[in-house]
Amino acid sequence: YPGPHKNLARALYSSGEVDEAIKEYKLALALAPADPEIHENLAQLYYNKRLLGDAEREYKLVLQVRPGNVNVRTNLANIITLEAKLDEAVNVYKSVISLKPGQVEAYYNLGLALEKSGRVDEAVRYYRRFAELAPPSYETVRENALERVRVLTLQK
Repeated sequence: YPGPHKNLARALYSSGEVDEAIKEYKLALALAPADPEIHENLAQLYYNKRLLGDAEREYKLVLQVRPGNVNVRTNLANIITLEAKLDEAVNVYKSVISLKPGQVEAYYNLGLALEKSGRVDEAVRYYRRFAELAPPSYETVRENALERVRVLTLQK
């Protein structure tokens, strides 16, 4: 039963002992290798340590079991953007938008990935869509998106 290892991993993480938490999650996985919660928590710890390849692998394992998990898809897209796998990131962000059109961060992040990959016209379109959908709490990011639109439009 993986429960005690999961509980200990959470406690270790809370006290800042990330490496020890990872060890406990790995022990939990030995007992329940298909548990998506363990893989997701382990992915987050790997991400926190900037072990991006390990985090990517764990998130992909979660998606095999829970393909509709928008948060995991978003985290995966963020990681593969950092890894400069921009075409893959674009596809994952688009899948997030498909599954949850109200996930406004995905529009902005998709704009960033498209811009980095040189697909400026598409980036502008997604930045604008983000600006349309963004709630008031995203005002600073909204202003940034509109600035990106202005700069990219001027560069043409």
